[in-house]
Amino acid sequence: MQRLVRVVVQTADRNWAAAQACLGIRYVNGEGVDQDFARAAHWFTKAAEQGHALAQCSLGLCFDKGQGVEQDWTRAVHWFTKAAEKGYAGAQCNLGACFGTGVGVEQDLARAVHWFTKAPEQGDLEHLLHAARFLATDHAHAGRAGSED
Repeated sequence: MQRLVRVVVQTADRNWAAAQACLGIRYVNGEGVDQDFARAAHWFTKAAEQGHALAQCSLGLCFDKGQGVEQDWTRAVHWFTKAAEKGYAGAQCNLGACFGTGVGVEQDLARAVHWFTKAPEQGDLEHLLHAARFLATDHAHAGRAGSED
């Protein structure tokens, strides 16, 4: 496992966004490295700035939860939006939750529904269920983002 992590680190250091996102995930989950949210956010930022959708969504989650960075829902929405516009289903669902709750943006249920319906249009049934649960409850008035995929 340590050899694999070394290879990922070397590749990430060469500015390859996919390796940087992979390394961020390893730091979040403590896979082959000690769990370290600040390092995860560092690598997610590098990949997100290159347009890597998974890293953009993951960085949004870091800001949403205050893991490795200071909690900042406006910045979470910024990164969710970047990934959602690229068609990343998890970010679309998270952005729907933000608009549904007014976390990081002004509450807008029409925009929440818009983003919630994007993931299922791509055949992403997991996020369809998440959206349905959200819309069927009072979370539209008191919840937060939180889909990690």
